[in-house]
Amino acid sequence: MHSVDVKLRLEQRNMAELRGLLNRSTELTENMCGILNSFDDRLERLEKTITPVYKQTGSLQKRQENITLVLKKLDAVIPMYNVAERLRLSVARGPGQQSNLKDYMATIDELRRALGFFEKSSPLNAEVPALQQLIQQGQNHLLQHFEASFISPDQLNSHSRPLTASAILEMIEIDEELRSLDSTRSLDQIPKEVQDELREMAFYLSQCGLESRVMEKYGTVRSRVLLQCMTNLREFQKTASGSSCSNAMLMTIGVSSSPLPQRRSGTLLKESGGGRSKGRRTLNAFLRNAGLKRSSADTQAASRYSLSRDNREDVEVEGFLTSVSALLKLMQSEAALLKAVLPERRPAILSQTEAANLAMADKAVFEHVVQAAVTTVMSESENLDKVVKESANRREFQIVLSLFPALQHLTQLRPEYEQLMEGCTQKDHLCKASIRMQATLNKSLDEFVESVKNDPVVKMPPDGTVHELTSNVMMMLERLFTFVDMVGNVLVVPDLTKLSKAVDRNRCTLSQYVHLVLSALSLNINNKAENYTDEYLQAIFRLNNLHYVYQSLQRSGLLDVVQEFFPSMGDHYLENLREEKRRYSQSWSHVLHYIVDVDRSLTMASPRGPTDSLKMKEKDRQAIKDKFAGFNKAMEEILRIQKQYAVHDAELRETIKRDNAEFIIPKYRLFYNTYSDVPFTKNPHKYVKYSPIDISDMINQFFDTSA
Repeated sequence: MHSVDVKLRLEQRNMAELRGLLNRSTELTENMCGILNSFDDRLERLEKTITPVYKQTGSLQKRQENITLVLKKLDAVIPMYNVAERLRLSVARGPGQQSNLKDYMATIDELRRALGFFEKSSPLNAEVPALQQLIQQGQNHLLQHFEASFISPDQLNSHSRPLTASAILEMIEIDEELRSLDSTRSLDQIPKEVQDELREMAFYLSQCGLESRVMEKYGTVRSRVLLQCMTNLREFQKTASGSSCSNAMLMTIGVSSSPLPQRRSGTLLKESGGGRSKGRRTLNAFLRNAGLKRSSADTQAASRYSLSRDNREDVEVEGFLTSVSALLKLMQSEAALLKAVLPERRPAILSQTEAANLAMADKAVFEHVVQAAVTTVMSESENLDKVVKESANRREFQIVLSLFPALQHLTQLRPEYEQLMEGCTQKDHLCKASIRMQATLNKSLDEFVESVKNDPVVKMPPDGTVHELTSNVMMMLERLFTFVDMVGNVLVVPDLTKLSKAVDRNRCTLSQYVHLVLSALSLNINNKAENYTDEYLQAIFRLNNLHYVYQSLQRSGLLDVVQEFFPSMGDHYLENLREEKRRYSQSWSHVLHYIVDVDRSLTMASPRGPTDSLKMKEKDRQAIKDKFAGFNKAMEEILRIQKQYAVHDAELRETIKRDNAEFIIPKYRLFYNTYSDVPFTKNPHKYVKYSPIDISDMINQFFDTSA
């Protein structure tokens, strides 16, 4: 019970404390509500006071911003009205030096901005025409400066001028040497800093909508420079070659002249101050890279023949080879310059049609640059082709072979040229020139065969030596052998079966052609031999010509080529040589008649000493007299005749003399030993005029008019 009371009192005490706290909380709540109500009243009064002030201040700020904006617009607009007047003098002065170029383009930009403002805000403003005029004037000045940057010495020093001929020759020579090393050499006609300036001007003018005028101006200027380079080169070549190597003189080299010219040493070097030397080294580099070195036969032939018109067919060919190489090298330089100078005009994303149109536009500019120069060089090709055709028509065929190095050089340069001219209308010009040369060579070489077969008898060598036709034909074939690697592309062969089985089609083609020419030559020489009334001079004539042909075939290596497809060719010539020697040996029949057909009874009755002289019959003594007298007369006659004969080859000449001696002297010695001591006459010196040694000396005088 006690514990319950205690707990009750405790709970009552806690209850009283809670009631006190509740009263305190209620009092505090009432106080806070009073404070908050007071704040609400004050804030309401403050809002009523501040809101009008805030609205007024915002309105003032807006007005201030508008005023500031208007002032800025006025600051931008007001100068537009005096831009034309302020910049007129700057525009009139032009771009000037390189350091002023950017300022000048900035001036034009300022004029364009002013014009844009007026066209948008006030198209009828009086400032518009003035601005348009100044902009047009400034752009024209920029275009003129763009053109002058290519050609003005003040802008680019010597780099702006067309290259000299010496520089072009040196460039080609080095390039040809490097070509053999699979290397290249760049050609910087314009300094890098000038290229950058030109590119900047071109880009700016394109942005101004003048791209077509920039392209036209660029093409015109560079076309003029390129054409002048080629003209300088051609004029230099004409000067260096000299009047003695003109076209008219060049066309006189042919079958009617000795075949192989020898090279001059030093003459042209003196005339051209060393430039000709560069040209010769350049030609040698062309021939070396084309695999067209002169054969040893050329060198040997040059040493055997002395010509006043030497080296002239090289002049036109060298000029053409140099022109083609110079053109290609300069075109490559122009392509690089075009890429460096003209700005990239393609956006990041292009349709296929747009890309094709822009590529065509670029190629049109490049073609504009090179068109005149290409036309000029192709005219040289046509002129060279014309000279060859005219020479062939006059039966002067040596110059025909000059087309081979030209054709080979075109063939070698054609891939580079066509790659460079891709998309241009003149892309196929080198191909057309090559086809034209191939056709000319084919026709001319066919005509050469006919001219050999039908060569007229104009003048026969009176001594039966090698005919001029033979020497010219062999020199022609020897030089043709130099171009064996190209013959297959030019000639049409009669025997296609052999050609289809041949490992080397070029050698097979050359073999058949040489066989055809030699057959025609053999027929013509045999016909010409009939013009001699002396049948033994006919044999000497045929022997000389056959031997010359055979020796030439052996020396040049042509015999090996021909025998690959006509194995019996060498044996055929050797057999013909033996046959002609046999025919010639019959010239001794009249001489031998007196010493080999001695009557057997006369021989048996021949006295053995002076005491037997009375035993000889008068008839026998007369017969011996007739034999000696007839032999002496016949020997003197054959010596007189055959001293006028000529055998061109020293070895052949000595061989024939030795054969003559071996043929006649043993027989005469027998006759001489048998009858020289016989007292068949009181005056033996009248009849026994020549000893065997004398006969040998007489034979040694054959084929020698001075003996």
